[in-house]
Order: sequence, then C-alpha cells, then structure tokens
Amino acid sequence: MMARPSVTGLRSEVRRCLEARRDVEYHASLARLIGPATAAIGVRVPVIRELVKDFGAEHRELTVDHAVQLLDELSTNQVREEFLFGVFYLARFRHKLTRAIWPGVDRWADRVDNWETCDQLAMQLAGTVVSGDLSLAGDLIVWAGSQNPWRRRLAAAATTVLNHGGQAHVPQTLAVCEVLMQDGNPVVLSAVAWAIREASRKDQDAAARFLDRWRGIAPPKLLREASRLIDQAKERRM
Repeated sequence: MMARPSVTGLRSEVRRCLEARRDVEYHASLARLIGPATAAIGVRVPVIRELVKDFGAEHRELTVDHAVQLLDELSTNQVREEFLFGVFYLARFRHKLTRAIWPGVDRWADRVDNWETCDQLAMQLAGTVVSGDLSLAGDLIVWAGSQNPWRRRLAAAATTVLNHGGQAHVPQTLAVCEVLMQDGNPVVLSAVAWAIREASRKDQDAAARFLDRWRGIAPPKLLREASRLIDQAKERRM
C-alpha cells in the first residue's frame, strides 16, 4: 500500500499547484484589492476552488483531521492563496464540521491579515460551525471585543451564515453586532452592516428596532448601510 503523504508534503504539493496558476496581472492588482501588507501568489478565487476540487479527487483518503492539519500548515505564513486553499478544502467536509474544529478556527483567526481571508474563514468555517452549535455564539461576542480588528470583523461576518437558507438566528446576530456598533474601524463596521442586513431578511421588525435604538449614537454610514434592505422594503410599500 502506498504511504499517505505527510502534511508537509501536501503543503508543498499545494504550493506547486498554486505557483503553476499564478496570474502576473492579477498579482499586481491584489495590493489594491486586499492591501499591500498581505503576501500573495496571484491566483484568482475560482482557480483556487478548481485546484481544491482536483486536490480532493486526488486525495480521497484524507479526513477532516487531515484537512485541519493542512490548514494549520497552509495558514502559518499568511500567504493569501495557501490560506484560502486550506479554508476551501476543509469546507468540503462541511457536513462533518463540528465544534471539535473550533480551537482551530480560533488559531486561524489570529493569522488573518486581510478582509478576503477573514470573510472566507467566517463564512466557510466559523459560521458553519456556530450555526450547528449556537452555544458558540457566545465566543463570537467575546471576539467582538477583541483588540484585533480582523477577529472583530470575523465575529460579525460569521453571523451572516446564521441567517442563510432556512436558518434564522437573528437574536444571536444582533447580540454580536451590539458590541460593534461604535467600532472605530471601517473594515469592521462594513461587516456589521452586512450582518444586520442579512438578519433583516429574516426578521425585518427586529432589525429595524435594533437600528432605531442606535439612531444618533452609531456612525450614520453604518446605519444607512445596515438599513438598506429595510428602507427598500418601505419604498416598495409606499
């Protein structure tokens, strides 16, 4: 029987695949899109997803535990494409994700250094796990009080998943947003507005009452962005 490749070997394989699909022009634009501080190879998200699909077909023997270990490896150097590859690959095990991977999510949150990786980690993994175990929503509230702005954004972005599809967990969403309504970082506030908009799709009245409490207190831009769907609904009724 052929020996299973080591996680280090898998990481090297992933890196080679990503380097082979590097787009020089796209790489040049990434500093503008996600910030100059983020290390990047220059591979577009659809291509990364394609590579993840091929990798999964090639390595059917790998388990959730292997995927967690691989993401640990791929996120260490905070290279955009490696980090995203690891997130997308672990998300392939979506129906097997439980709170058992939550310590990993906590580790990976500290390795985020841009909005793109933050949001994918939030939507693909953090939000999925919390939606399956709402007791973890308390951790998101704690993260909302973090000194790390990316962890605060992740907390808000993760709640968007709580109100997708047939799920409606508006109270948990608004409890996280409550902590962030006066956040001084625009990158955090944009995720808060996004979270409230998603909550308003499930319970428009609750979201409207929440926003009314913050009139004259929270930043006007946040209130405008958060209430966009509510305002559009009002206009349609006029």
